[in-house]
Amino acid sequence: FKKLGRFITDNPDIKITPSVTRIPQQLRSDYFLLFEKVRTSFVMERHTEKLEKANVLLKNYQNEKEQLAAQLNLNEIKQDGPLELFLDDPMSSFIQSIHTAGLELLKGLIDEDGFEETCDAKLTDHFTRLYNSGYNRWIMLVLLRLLGGTSSYHVELEDATDEEALGDAGFIGRYAPSPKSSASIMFKRPVEVKFIVPDLIFHSSVAEKFISFRSEVKRALVVATNQSEKFEWLPIKSVGEIEPGVTLLYSSKNRDDLRLVSDKLSIARPEIIIQTVALAEEYTPEKFHQTQSLHEKLSPASGTFLLFNGQVPSFVFDVKIEEETAPVNPNIPTINTGVIGLSIGFNQNELKPVLDRLEPAVKDSPQAEPETPV
Repeated sequence: FKKLGRFITDNPDIKITPSVTRIPQQLRSDYFLLFEKVRTSFVMERHTEKLEKANVLLKNYQNEKEQLAAQLNLNEIKQDGPLELFLDDPMSSFIQSIHTAGLELLKGLIDEDGFEETCDAKLTDHFTRLYNSGYNRWIMLVLLRLLGGTSSYHVELEDATDEEALGDAGFIGRYAPSPKSSASIMFKRPVEVKFIVPDLIFHSSVAEKFISFRSEVKRALVVATNQSEKFEWLPIKSVGEIEPGVTLLYSSKNRDDLRLVSDKLSIARPEIIIQTVALAEEYTPEKFHQTQSLHEKLSPASGTFLLFNGQVPSFVFDVKIEEETAPVNPNIPTINTGVIGLSIGFNQNELKPVLDRLEPAVKDSPQAEPETPV
């Protein structure tokens, strides 16, 4: 920071004040190099552990992307902008998050102590949010590969109109489109959505059916006119907010059944709830109670799994698997209604209990519909 200050002093054409920022073109390269070093040094000195964890996640995530690209012949797997950068270059992601604080320090709006305090808070929040999201995505991709994904599909939605976004369309229904074959997996989502549709749909050679995942479930704007009769639909108001680390898993012999997760009024009862916890030490009993509450409200047919990147906290317990004599939906055999905590880390073999729930109950059961291009 002192080097940067001397550089600015030695080049009076540079003006950085609370009201003016002017850096001549010929000086920008050297200026931004020093400004980047200030932020990089801060991360290295005060947040090394976060950077190391992010780099371990990067290594595992990139390895999974490469294997899936070959397995499903994919062109790309893309995340939302901030998460894409975090999973590609953690240091760049970190220093970008404290860019504004660095400028405020140079302009004299905050002192060095204020800079450190502000950046510590911003980096901690930035890391926690994106590390949890990245770990969730890694789990989803591993499950896709282990379930023998052979083809992928997506539901393409048009952006919500202004009337729909503002609620002026009332309760007029809209048609949710069918899944289409895709050579990409895109987690990038618009802010305002007509419906909540799967992040990805794929045919599983292991489960012998189609499976869909959806994480970060939020509120939809429009009522769907073609909900699948395969699922039981629950009032969305009775479920409430769903945490970002929660993934809802659905399956069906018919991929068209999987086009929709929820609309403005209702949400489909999932087969499995998966909640990922990337920072096990920050998972509290209060958060566990929220997980239990969501499990009770959605009552997933094959249970809820808490997947930890670390040791399972002592207050999380395994619920004994019990056969249900009267499934909520006769089309979905209910085998367990418990919340099960598993220590996964980055060991994909520990995901076997989840895979076991998706294996065909009868090996000679009818095959899923033939895969034909859409």
